[in-house]
Amino acid sequence: MTKATLVRQTLVLLWKNATLKRRDCRGLFVDFGLTLLILFLLYWLGINNIVYAGVENVPEARNLNLEQTVPTLQLLPLLLTRSNRLLGVVSPQANDFIAFLDTRYAIPHTPNATFPNFHTTTRIFASTSDMEEYAKDSMQSNTSLPLFAGIVFEKNTVTIRLSDEIEESNGKAINDGLEVTSDFGIFASLKNKTTTNLFPGFLPLQIALQEYNVYVTQGVGCSSLATDLNTFGLAWNDVKLSGIDSCNNLQGSNAASTSWLYSTLTSVIPYPVASHTEVADPITSQIIVCLVYIGLWPFSRFLRDTIIEKETKLKEYLYIIGVRESALVCSWVALYKLYALITTIVATLLFQDVLFSSGAFFFALFFFTFLVTVVCFGLIVVPFFNVSKTAMGISPFLYLAFCSPLLAQKLGLMHNVFWDILATLSSPTVFYNAFLAATGMGLDGKLKTIDFGTIQYAWLHLVALAIFYSLLGVYLDRILPKTIGVSAPWHYPFHMSYWRSNSCPGKYQNKSYQTFQTNDEESFVVKMSDVGKTYDDGKVAVQNLSLTIPSGEIFGLLGVNGAGKTTTLSMLSGMFAPTEGTLSVCGEEGMPSIRQHLGVCFQQDVLYENLTIEEHVLLLARLKGQHDDAAIKAECAAKCAAFGLSDKIHEFTRALSGGSKRKVCVILAFLGDAKLVLLDEPTTGIDLESQKSVWEAIRSESSDRAILLTTHSMQEAHVLSHRIGIMASGEMKCIGTSGQLRDTYGVGYKLRISKSKDDRQVSDLVRQSLKLVAGALVQREHKWGIDCQLPLGQEKTFPALLRSLDDLKLSSHISTYSISTTTLEDVFVKISTGDAVATAADEALVDSDSPLAAKKAAAIDTAAPVPSSYFGTFGVQVKAIIVKKALLLKRDIRSTASQFLWPIVFFCVISFLTVQIGHSSRDAIPTFSSPVGVAGNANLSSGNIVPIPLSGDSETGVVDYLLKHPASTVGTVFVTSSSHAIFYNASIPGALASTVNTLYCAANPCNFEIHTKTLEMAAFSKNLSGVVSDFFGIVIAYFALMGLIIATTPFATSIVKERE
Repeated sequence: MTKATLVRQTLVLLWKNATLKRRDCRGLFVDFGLTLLILFLLYWLGINNIVYAGVENVPEARNLNLEQTVPTLQLLPLLLTRSNRLLGVVSPQANDFIAFLDTRYAIPHTPNATFPNFHTTTRIFASTSDMEEYAKDSMQSNTSLPLFAGIVFEKNTVTIRLSDEIEESNGKAINDGLEVTSDFGIFASLKNKTTTNLFPGFLPLQIALQEYNVYVTQGVGCSSLATDLNTFGLAWNDVKLSGIDSCNNLQGSNAASTSWLYSTLTSVIPYPVASHTEVADPITSQIIVCLVYIGLWPFSRFLRDTIIEKETKLKEYLYIIGVRESALVCSWVALYKLYALITTIVATLLFQDVLFSSGAFFFALFFFTFLVTVVCFGLIVVPFFNVSKTAMGISPFLYLAFCSPLLAQKLGLMHNVFWDILATLSSPTVFYNAFLAATGMGLDGKLKTIDFGTIQYAWLHLVALAIFYSLLGVYLDRILPKTIGVSAPWHYPFHMSYWRSNSCPGKYQNKSYQTFQTNDEESFVVKMSDVGKTYDDGKVAVQNLSLTIPSGEIFGLLGVNGAGKTTTLSMLSGMFAPTEGTLSVCGEEGMPSIRQHLGVCFQQDVLYENLTIEEHVLLLARLKGQHDDAAIKAECAAKCAAFGLSDKIHEFTRALSGGSKRKVCVILAFLGDAKLVLLDEPTTGIDLESQKSVWEAIRSESSDRAILLTTHSMQEAHVLSHRIGIMASGEMKCIGTSGQLRDTYGVGYKLRISKSKDDRQVSDLVRQSLKLVAGALVQREHKWGIDCQLPLGQEKTFPALLRSLDDLKLSSHISTYSISTTTLEDVFVKISTGDAVATAADEALVDSDSPLAAKKAAAIDTAAPVPSSYFGTFGVQVKAIIVKKALLLKRDIRSTASQFLWPIVFFCVISFLTVQIGHSSRDAIPTFSSPVGVAGNANLSSGNIVPIPLSGDSETGVVDYLLKHPASTVGTVFVTSSSHAIFYNASIPGALASTVNTLYCAANPCNFEIHTKTLEMAAFSKNLSGVVSDFFGIVIAYFALMGLIIATTPFATSIVKERE
């Protein structure tokens, strides 16, 4: 029979997968029902979106009217005093920093005047934790002043921590790309019940830290103070001055400075906006996000189906009978391609004229390709799991990790190489960005048309990712450790010898067991030379095993549990790799080649529950290359008749009894032209009468193949096996026919005598008769009889013994006696235990009057009494069950850890997402690849600073330039003799703070990074509900639900398992 081609095997396996799915009605309904329900919900949202979507023509906005002067910190002590707030500082050099603030931002005043300063409005803390504890306690205290903000110095990092009660803004300027507040705002507002207090925000504090970096000692000019007074609604008399002239007189020459960056007024202006058409399409992006998460369901179901096949040994069984790994992978991916195709067709029909106007084919092509990439990503996950329920439970978390670049993009974290690389490797991110650009409403107010040019590069990207995921998944499946099967070395693709041979290095050892030679001219199917298997923990399972089995022979392998029988079969089938020696089947040493000649019946039943017997036979015969279905069905009918299964040929295997399932496994092992059939206890669970038909069927199939049989039935080994090998402690002790073994290792004859009565005189008379045979021994004596052993070579004295026993029978001292030769079981016991004679008496038959029996009775009498009352019995039972549960939890570390670990993980994810909402930058001020432009009288040189040519020396010239080059810079500074204006790209979060940071670090090297973080003072942000987007609402609700499910599932599972 020729080997089935890759395409043939793939189609056969696809038929198998589709048949199993079709018969699992509940699973099929869930697979498609849930997806279709979500699609119809999204369709309804899309219909409503069309009503509200629209196009707005936005005129040109030069934004010069939005210019906002940046306040200094001169008035901060006064503002803190009036609002009963403090500034906190955590730093070893806190006093030096406070002294700098009082010097740099001092308000001129007469020597006798008293005025709030930073020394009186700042509190120093020893550590960050002390400041955080004080901040929370101050909210509930009537004596402690709450904090406005904290500044924490840590090595090369300074963190500005504004109170979570404060909202930041850029004054009358538009926000810098964020929906609600700015993380790097110019102002900080604190709302009370009736009033709103305004303070300098993050940006003035950032500038103060940059000035402290170079320790600017000159005081801020009075013109800045005048501007600040106007900004915060204060008058000159609030600072105990009559006007700007008195301020200048008191300040004197201290305000002079050599650098424009530290001496001139600073103002900020958002970038101008050219006239454009703006599309209002609020729901499309959320629909696309939900389309991304539709991939979660095929992803989790794919994991479940493929891991169940691995968990039940069906995957390895298919490999053993010669199925190509690529065929198995392609069959599962092809099945879920059908799922993706149906989902895509429904989505295309629903969303045409909702997300796009035309181009349905390209929409379907792109969405279908995305779903295929999701399934292919599952191939990467499958090698890491061996239990389907665990994989299903963790699959949502894995899918979130798969979508993490998209999540980071939504959070505004896509500003470094790490996230850029992950986004390139994440198909959900590629799909979302391309679909968002290709669908929805266009600038003309109509739905967009999708053509191949719109999606071609993204589609090719998805195809490349699908191939990459598939290859990586197959590679990981081969190299990762397996509970079943042999792992390949990580470098196997670079060694051609791996594909050609799987032999192990040999080590010559002299055989330590006796063997009876077979005909050397026979054609050997199996050759094992000095094969050994040592596990990673050092346990030796098999050692120094040499064995040959010719074609047409049934070789019986006997041994006690743990002797090495199953390990030997596992090495021959490729489930374990031998650590020593070599083995070959039909001259082939490479395991892929060996498996083409194998038929296997495992110790456990390896069957598909929803396939019939006939379908099992069709499946395996087709996989082995047979094409004639009529011939296969005829062979199936004949074999079922031989095994007594004719009336059950069309029954599902789940409905068969244990014995019938074993028969089916034996039938499948003999399908095709397998030259070596491995039968591991094939008749376990089969009644004695049916065993005979199975034995006859096995004998009839042995004419042109070798059969290796393991069994615990001596009768089965004697009836079936041409030769028998007995293993003990991993070693082959002897090999030979049943007669050869009994002749060589026989212990003589067995004599069994039944006594008429339990009398000491009878025992003495029997012993007297045994003296007639030299060497006769009493093996065992009990009140019903005596078991004796008669040695070989004394057969001439047996007649005298028998006559003596007849006399005892006539005198009614004994009732019966029998004599038999040594059995195979006696040989097995002798070789396995290394002891020829059993000498121990059976304690169960000890006389009731003996001291030992009395001692046992006393032990029983002194046992703890069983409580007689209902509550006493109930308490004992509850205690016993609790102890049992505790032991199970202790001994199943993986399940126990999962029960408590995964809920914690899910709730940590929720907490992280909740904290991240509304805060796009939780760490350092972002840096951008786009440079900062400089125009006017500035003199700065840096790698990220570029000069800008202006048509005129004014802010109008800067605006004109920026309108012509909108995306060339992230920020621009225009410097005059009295001030400098910073233009910033308001569409980029953090652009203003980044521009300021770049300017100051270009003027003088920065010794520290400036970070931002909220100082938690309120129990929960009152504005949190207002900033939760639809995207994060879906994600948080989903993971909260998953955490609750995983936390409660183990409790229900344990109850259901006990009921099962």
